[in-house]
Amino acid sequence: MDYRSILARPAKKINWLDLPHDLTLMIIGKLTTFQILTSVQFVCRIWHRICMDPLMWRTINMCDIGVHDSVDYKVGEMCRHAMDRSCGLLVDLTIEYFGTDDLLKYIINSGCHKLRHLRLVKCYRISDKGLCEMAKKLPLLEELDITPCFDVSSIALEAIGRGCPLLKSFKFNNGCICDGNGQAFAIAQNMSNLHHLQLIGNSLNNSGLSAILDGCSHLKSLDLRECYHVELEGILRTKCDEQLKDLRDPDTPLDFQLLGRCYDTTDHDALYEYLHEKRVKKQEAERAEKEKRYTQRQKFWMKLPYKGLIIGSSREKKNNAKIKWKKKHRKKKCKINNRKSIYYEMEDTHELFQSNQLNWLDLPNDLTLMIIEKLTTFQILTSVQFVCRKWWRICMDPLMWRTINMCNIGIRNSVDYKLEKMCRHAIDRSCGQLVDISIEYFGTDDLLKYIIDSGCHKLQRLRLVQCFHGISDKGLCEMAEKLPLLEELDITLCLEVSSIALEAIGRRCPLLKSFKYNNNAGGNKEAFVIAQNMSNLRHLQLFKNYLDNSGLSAILDGCPHLESLDLRLCCHVKLEGKLRTRCDEQLKDLRDPDAPCDDFQFWGLCFETAYDDEVFDYENEKRAQKQEAQKREARRINSGSSTGKKNNVKSKSKKKR
Repeated sequence: MDYRSILARPAKKINWLDLPHDLTLMIIGKLTTFQILTSVQFVCRIWHRICMDPLMWRTINMCDIGVHDSVDYKVGEMCRHAMDRSCGLLVDLTIEYFGTDDLLKYIINSGCHKLRHLRLVKCYRISDKGLCEMAKKLPLLEELDITPCFDVSSIALEAIGRGCPLLKSFKFNNGCICDGNGQAFAIAQNMSNLHHLQLIGNSLNNSGLSAILDGCSHLKSLDLRECYHVELEGILRTKCDEQLKDLRDPDTPLDFQLLGRCYDTTDHDALYEYLHEKRVKKQEAERAEKEKRYTQRQKFWMKLPYKGLIIGSSREKKNNAKIKWKKKHRKKKCKINNRKSIYYEMEDTHELFQSNQLNWLDLPNDLTLMIIEKLTTFQILTSVQFVCRKWWRICMDPLMWRTINMCNIGIRNSVDYKLEKMCRHAIDRSCGQLVDISIEYFGTDDLLKYIIDSGCHKLQRLRLVQCFHGISDKGLCEMAEKLPLLEELDITLCLEVSSIALEAIGRRCPLLKSFKYNNNAGGNKEAFVIAQNMSNLRHLQLFKNYLDNSGLSAILDGCPHLESLDLRLCCHVKLEGKLRTRCDEQLKDLRDPDAPCDDFQFWGLCFETAYDDEVFDYENEKRAQKQEAQKREARRINSGSSTGKKNNVKSKSKKKR
């Protein structure tokens, strides 16, 4: 085959969106954090979802941004946003120019206690106080680079050595010149597990170096470039050669990258020049804007009809004439040269109108998050998150999904939408921060297993309503093993749940304080299980249960902390005599079997199995509507074809004539 024919073939276009999720994540992970936050995440929705993955933010590299970008962008806020996306999985962090004590405190408060590698480059606003507070909360830190931070002294090094026992690599370049030996002694006394040490431009001498060699017995490499007070001769030289595998002498030249990082005069000059250039451009733009406004205003007043009425050239007469003309022609249409028409409006009223307009996008993120949280999960997933980009970013925040409420959706929506898939998506967005979840209609054993497998072990409140035959004892038993913090549980109209599941829940969830078991065909067996395994209960609801007086007595004996008990429609219970007095003495709130059911949300469903009937009626209605639409479409097509045939017949008859 001729190679020219092969080259002439059109090459197949590669669609980057068809790549697997893991491969795309690896490719994007090669870029810097600044590039991801400013451009990559806005390419498409798939890349945006990948950029929201906490695994993407295990490494945050905010280095080599450049002086111009560090001025034009809010780099500190970008770094905080990246830490929030990591959801506590941050392992490697590099900061340049914008590091402060507040930023170090934010690292600790955001739960990034797994941090192992930290690099602080040219962060002149970091002090001993910030580093001391940080060192207490980072016990897993293995690598630390401080280049150069002039306000860091031996006090911070001592705190780092004590708080970070796993520290193996330490770089402290061009530090405080006056305290060289003090820093060396702090390293020798508190960082005994060091393997790699870099001290470029430090003022330590031979005594400080000897202390480091004695205190750091595991040291393998030592960099002493630009340390001109050290004289490697005689015994000290032989000791270094025997103990160290890699030694950089004070006379060894620096490479270009280290030279730029350790000595920052060029950065200061570039920063000053760039700020001066921006200031000059801003002043020129303001001057040009003023001149433009002045010329436009002058042309406008020159065309107005009051110009010919002014006698003399005094400025007062002109101003008086302008004011009179404004009062006379306010909000009236004026024609100029019979071509243009303008409406004159007072500038003050226009500014007042603009000030009264409320822009929801100007609200702080925390306040917007509080407002959106008042809505249900169904409303957020189907409409709210698509309003604008800002609301989309807020809806991707894991804190938004600490509570998932999939109740009160309606039977029609449960048929039209894939609610289980939506619920799984919301669980994924929570990143293991889920605390409260409510499920109605679509709950299954697989969904409970998905909650456990997604790492939501902090769950405190669980509500399962009208899950009928979807949830069984098996699913609840597996779930109870992984939810030791569960405090509130509501099981209403789940017909496959029996005493087996209640026993497992009572044993595995010792913090359970509120339990609702409504209309599940339970009786004395379930009551005895509750009494034996749920001794810490404060609130118990047994709506339409078949227990009798013996089951109620067992509950009162086994749950001494019980404060409220709901026994509505429990027809086999007879509250009389001693049992009645005992309930009144032990309980603060008691609902009798004959109490009204108006305030119970699902009381109508407890008597009727109306769900299947409503679903059946709605599906029949949809089917009928679809058939009617098909009939209308068929009629339209038939009418169009018949009119076409008539037109053809008419045209043929005309031709014959």
